[in-house]
Amino acid sequence: MNYLDHLHEDTLEAYVMGKLPENDINSLEDHLLLCEHCQARTREVELDWKARRIALQRVREREGSRLSVFHAVWEGMFGSPAKKTGWAMACATAAVAMFLLVPSAQENSFSYRNVDLSSMRGGKDLSAPVQPDERLRLHLDLAELDQLSVYRVVIVNASGDLVWEAEQTNPGDNKLVVAVPKRLVSGTYWVRLLDRSASRRLLREYPLQLQ
Repeated sequence: MNYLDHLHEDTLEAYVMGKLPENDINSLEDHLLLCEHCQARTREVELDWKARRIALQRVREREGSRLSVFHAVWEGMFGSPAKKTGWAMACATAAVAMFLLVPSAQENSFSYRNVDLSSMRGGKDLSAPVQPDERLRLHLDLAELDQLSVYRVVIVNASGDLVWEAEQTNPGDNKLVVAVPKRLVSGTYWVRLLDRSASRRLLREYPLQLQ
């Protein structure tokens, strides 16, 4: 069974989230019983979904705390008509920017390393050193490719096993910038650019060697 025969990421996510239609569950589970590749992908999707739920809960709690502080500032400045002055409005605006617009340290727990990828299979491999607290921001060369509105970006390891995939909007400047939030360990990878249609046609492949 080749890669295109495996279960689609959206289907696995719907299954993990309990949103897959009942009449599709049996066939999916039959496939999972026989396919170790999709079993591994299902575990990855489940871990990713749980992580997103935890992150969303933390964001909600943090924003709730920020809004409480902003409410106290607002009441202190505008509790009486005498306090409704121009300087108070300026301070209130500054408070909004401080508590709602400035990203917290938790949201930047790791940094991104920019990596330009322009060579295809058979070309010179790109070796990129990546630190444990870094993630990759890939800059994919789209020159001479069909200009699609959205591309499917897939990363596989040297064995051809799926590591990560996502859809990315084309900015229209012959360069697709893809932030990969998943930590990639040292090794050889292939970054594949696919048509997002049902055929998932391979458009280009970039070699990536991580130290």
